[in-house]
Parts: sequence; C-alpha cells; structure tokens
Amino acid sequence: MAIHPTSWTVDLDARYELLEEAGRGGMGVVYQARDRETGEIVALKILKSDIASDPVAAERFLNEVRLSRKITHKNVTRVYEFTRAGSTAYLSMEYVEGESLRSIVERVGAVNVRKGIQIARQICSALHEAHARGSCTAISSPKT
Repeated sequence: MAIHPTSWTVDLDARYELLEEAGRGGMGVVYQARDRETGEIVALKILKSDIASDPVAAERFLNEVRLSRKITHKNVTRVYEFTRAGSTAYLSMEYVEGESLRSIVERVGAVNVRKGIQIARQICSALHEAHARGSCTAISSPKT
C-alpha cells in the first residue's frame, strides 16, 4: 500500500513509491520506498520543511552528504542522491533490512556484555573509516 504524505510532490511521486515509514528523527522522516526507475528498494529521507527551506541547514546537510559518499564500509549506509523538488528535499540511500538497536533494547532490555562489545566494535570500525575519509556522518546501525 502506497503512502502519500501531504508534502509529497508530483516529481517525487513519479520516481518513488513509498511503502512504509521506517523511522523519524530530528531531520525528517525516513521511508522504505521503491525506486520506480530501477525497481530497487531504498531508504528515502524526506527533510522537515524548516530544514529544507533554511539555506544554512540545507548546505550543512549537503556537505554531510558529499562527505558520506566517500565512505565505503559494511556498517555505513551508502548514499545515492540528494534532490530538491519544489519545497521538498530528500535523500535516497541504501535500505538496510533489520531491527534497530533501539527496538532491540526496547524488546529485550539491556544487551549482555558480549553483544554490547560486538556492537561497539562495529560502531568503532565504521567511525574509524569515517574519520579516515574526513567524515563521521551517515553511520548506520550495526547489524546484529
């Protein structure tokens, strides 16, 4: 079933079919979406309108996108493109199937020491790569 937010533009709807909401945060809403041109499932982050319309915030976000595209690591989400369509700005990126660390902790409580160390090592490995490339953005949740 497709989702149609009120801020969705004709241009974006022509390219992507929103399948379900994957998460929300301070920057915007992330959807699981099907790219109508490639048939691939992607994550589509639609920026909040106040961020998309603020030139300083948008430029800062765009710089993070540029830096994150330089990183290739199994624990870092690949970024495909940043696009503006009318008053909407969005970022398409790799969709990573799985459960977030937050939902794991909410479901089972605190993780044991062994699992915590495993997760911390994955995060540190991704951070190391990000720092080596001059960026520490776009780090994905570790695969558990």
